[in-house]
Amino acid sequence: MSARARTARPARAARADNPSAVIPRRTVVCLSIAQLVSWGVSYHLIAVFGERIAADLGWSRPLAYGGLTLALVVMGVCSPPAGGAIDRLGGRPPMVAGSLLNAMGCLGIATAHGVPLYYAAWACIGVGMRLTLYEAAFAALARIGGPAARRPISQITLLGGLASTVFWPVGHALAERLGWRDALVTYAALALLTVPLHLAIPGTRHGETPGGPSVAGDAPLARTRRQRAVAGGLYALIATLAGFLNSGISRTSSPSWRASALPDRFPCGSRPSGASASPRPGFGRSCSEAGSIR
Repeated sequence: MSARARTARPARAARADNPSAVIPRRTVVCLSIAQLVSWGVSYHLIAVFGERIAADLGWSRPLAYGGLTLALVVMGVCSPPAGGAIDRLGGRPPMVAGSLLNAMGCLGIATAHGVPLYYAAWACIGVGMRLTLYEAAFAALARIGGPAARRPISQITLLGGLASTVFWPVGHALAERLGWRDALVTYAALALLTVPLHLAIPGTRHGETPGGPSVAGDAPLARTRRQRAVAGGLYALIATLAGFLNSGISRTSSPSWRASALPDRFPCGSRPSGASASPRPGFGRSCSEAGSIR
């Protein structure tokens, strides 16, 4: 082993032990806030406004909620090009584009009076979600920090996981005060606020030295084509099942919420005029569910 290789390995280990030396803390903070907002204005949108949209436009619930289904399909279809774009360009340009697409999708839903525009707006949000949610952020951090991205990845999931707790009551309050259309215009403005946050992502790649060749990293665990195919297939299966369960449970829990509905004086339990009595999920609803456990 050459002297250069012997000195490179301890340096890589030191950087892995100190993620902030590779990934700036400012980047982690900006991405964490961007995840909170991006999840709230896209994936959790239908949980807040679905009943209102269906009641106002005279649609069935499956038709209104089908927008999210279309968005999830679009996410899956555009995953390969999205991943390739992040690998080639870094996280900054794709994630900024995703913020703009989320804003456009929210505006499209806000102005929709028919099914074609409504579903086109959801397709736009589907592309935006693929470019702004966890997978894009994880890929961007891995490109910057390599093994040192493990801790920042776990850190940004904290605020992302709080998106429903924050945006369900906030969205409900906006809809009560402004109506669901103007509330979605506000969501579009919030999506645009993530643009400067995504601009904070560095354009560097792990292992590259300025003005010099790339530094070889540790050998991958999956070395042969067969091993990479098996690993990729297993990851795709796990991600698909996790997404299926997450989407299904979070969008079909209305009967349990309705069975333990809070009084109407609570924002999470009130309902829009003309809509069916369906409580809004939120932190208060979670607390009431937790309190019922024996």
